Amino acid sequence: MSQHVDVDKIWISLGKWGSYQRRQLIVLLVAIWSCGFHMLSIVFIAYRPSFLCKAVDINESVVRGSNDTDYTRSYGKCSVTYMSNISGEASVEKSDCADGWYYYEDRLDLVCSRKELAELSQTLVMIGQGIGPFVFTSLADKYGRKPVHVLCHVALFIIVLCTAFVPNYPSFAAMRMLLGAVQEGTGLSLAILNLERFPKEICAYVGVFGLLFWTTGIAIVTPIAYIFRNMSWRYFQLCLACLSSWSLIEWWHTISYLLEHL
Repeated sequence: MSQHVDVDKIWISLGKWGSYQRRQLIVLLVAIWSCGFHMLSIVFIAYRPSFLCKAVDINESVVRGSNDTDYTRSYGKCSVTYMSNISGEASVEKSDCADGWYYYEDRLDLVCSRKELAELSQTLVMIGQGIGPFVFTSLADKYGRKPVHVLCHVALFIIVLCTAFVPNYPSFAAMRMLLGAVQEGTGLSLAILNLERFPKEICAYVGVFGLLFWTTGIAIVTPIAYIFRNMSWRYFQLCLACLSSWSLIEWWHTISYLLEHL
């Protein structure tokens, strides 16, 4: 067989928009949403709600001491103020929220001196997105676009699901970095898959469809976050995971196909 095959002629002879191509295009375009959902999700996960320094009783104000001594504790957002009055002499001291914070919602303590950690978690996503292309594009060239795409898409679902149950920030940050890597593996492999399934004369239209789904995937996160605005961020994260759960169907279909043709 000749090493130089004009694939475009094969696609044209089979039909530019055959039923197989249309089905595969829809499947891969919807997968772009799964990647776009997480680009700006940190805006809603790490937003700062109403909070106060944690105490046994946040309404506590005055504690009576001996010898006509009054100790007043005032709990603010980022500090606790201690005011004492000893025999007519007043003094004021401040300290950090040593016992953490009290929230009206479940949060990751990304406030006060820790507020920069929210931006750091997004930076880690970008670092993961820089690592992902080096790893997964090479694997896609060696083992094929479809296996790498399905593997990364399933990994994306698992990582997003696990993120909803992380107990602390370090594990959350690790998940965000892994998310960025598999996000790129999913997106880059499906972009090439889309272009390789159509003749070059209509590849530009396929690329436009991909960009359209990417931008709408980013925008759709806003109404989803609005629905979960009065709930813990973990429920919002679980919803994003569920929107990628159909990747398991892709996995099952691919494994079944491979087993049939081995």
